[in-house]
Amino acid sequence: MEQGLLSIIVPVYNSRHDLARCVESILAQTYSNLEIILVDDGSTDNSGSLCDNYAREDTRVKAIHKANGGQQDARSAGIAAAKGEWIGFVDSDDWIEADMYEHLYQTAEGHQVDMVTCGFFLEGNYTTIQMDTVPQGKYEDQGMYELRDKAIYNLAEHSSGLKASLCYKLFRKELIQGVQCRIPDEITMAEDKMCLLTALLKCRSVYVFHKPFYHYRIRANSMVNSGSEEYLLKVYAVYKYLKELYADALFTKD
Repeated sequence: MEQGLLSIIVPVYNSRHDLARCVESILAQTYSNLEIILVDDGSTDNSGSLCDNYAREDTRVKAIHKANGGQQDARSAGIAAAKGEWIGFVDSDDWIEADMYEHLYQTAEGHQVDMVTCGFFLEGNYTTIQMDTVPQGKYEDQGMYELRDKAIYNLAEHSSGLKASLCYKLFRKELIQGVQCRIPDEITMAEDKMCLLTALLKCRSVYVFHKPFYHYRIRANSMVNSGSEEYLLKVYAVYKYLKELYADALFTKD
């Protein structure tokens, strides 16, 4: 199979202690036709210099520097610079298995889908394996209605049907490019879930892959754990966007 170019976007903000493990896990991929876009989102440590060092050492790496605007803004900058047919995301304090993108790309091309999602290792005090709670396989036509209905919560499994993060997924560029620009600036929590739900309205087919390839670190400073006084305002912004999304005819009554 001819290898298409994959663009892997890594938002970087004050990640000097974790960046090496992250980037080196991407450079070590068995799938070699990659461009790795490191987006320095206004870091105040030496993360920006580390990004430049990687760009000098490997022609597959490109470093972008911008004023701090948050993860969504950094991802958008990466997408704008991407030349690949497919887009993947890795957070700068996470890392991936060496064969992750080979598996995701072969699955995407082999099944001719717009998005592939896989399982992940949740890294905290101990490691657990997490996966989507819908059956593994290809979803298209009527199956997409089922997938959309279970995306937020799968009642039968008492769990989210599709895990939220964009990081253990691979998207056709035109899909994620159109989705990313739709998310309102006021959405500053649950951004990944809103992107995912919006993508499900736009894509024709999805392949759900249960095997874990991504190592996702639990963030102690996440919005839910931070006790922010603005938390309820952020929840309300998400609620308003969800109401708009669920008015779409592609979501069933259920």
